Amino acid sequence: MKDKIWVTILALLTLGVFIFNSPNFAKASTAFRSGNIFDGGNRTDRLVDWEDPIPADPGEVIEFRVLVQNDGSENASNTTIKVDFPSTPSTSLVSTVHITSTNTATVSDTITVNVSGGTGQLHALIPGHTKMYGPG
Repeated sequence: MKDKIWVTILALLTLGVFIFNSPNFAKASTAFRSGNIFDGGNRTDRLVDWEDPIPADPGEVIEFRVLVQNDGSENASNTTIKVDFPSTPSTSLVSTVHITSTNTATVSDTITVNVSGGTGQLHALIPGHTKMYGPG
């Protein structure tokens, strides 16, 4: 009788391992890549070196780049990318990107543009220059 109880317990434990490790019970997840995901380059008179911080003179064109990559096993839904540009003129312009989705934690990164001279500057978006590139 004692052996039958042990066999029953082992059988139930083994069955539990198979059930909870099955694909139906596996929890898929999403996870945006974090770290250095926001960089940029001076497009005016230099070759673009993707860097942070970016040196610039007043009036030069700066191109920003954001890497959005889901390293999880589930699709990220309703992904949103938001960039907060400074609202106060400065010679050290710090911008922040926020990437989020309905089923993924938000990740953020900052980038700094160091403007030469002593007069504070702001960013101005050039209409029609926002682009999205696909995987790869």
